[in-house]
Amino acid sequence: MKIAWLFSENTILGPQIDIGQLHELAPIWGSWRTWRSYGTDNVICYDPAQAHQLIEQDYQKVCNLYVHQTAWEKANKPAGIHAFGGDFPINVQHPDDIVCMHLAASQNQIVLMVGFSLEQKQTVTPYIELIAQSVQTNPKTQWVLVDHPKDLLSPFAGLKNITCDTMNNVLGLLS
Repeated sequence: MKIAWLFSENTILGPQIDIGQLHELAPIWGSWRTWRSYGTDNVICYDPAQAHQLIEQDYQKVCNLYVHQTAWEKANKPAGIHAFGGDFPINVQHPDDIVCMHLAASQNQIVLMVGFSLEQKQTVTPYIELIAQSVQTNPKTQWVLVDHPKDLLSPFAGLKNITCDTMNNVLGLLS
């Protein structure tokens, strides 16, 4: 069974979490913003200007770098860099998180989501709607919100492929 960690751009791990252990258990997917703090294995960058900088800095030598197809083509289709297509029809907060969800789901049966906040006290935003849509369109993927309150927003009500668990339980099950 293929398992992956998915770190949101807002992920902040406590000092008791051993990032090395997380890497040993499963690859980490996340925005380019997570690489410096967590050594993200699979780095996503939707923004073409930022993707250009990452390519210039040879990020593909330290991670699996995924950039938007337009940035990849503009850089003359460099080897070792993965391209993805698609655009958002509206301005979306944290687009790397959404792209990351789709890419991680395409390669894994279980995706462990860290740093996402989808509890009822929040307003449903386009970002949250796109997260719910990602869960819905990948029904064969089991999504696990790690260290998340159990009261999920309404877009997630009734979805059988999303659940919540604690980091301790997840680490215990994977170890």
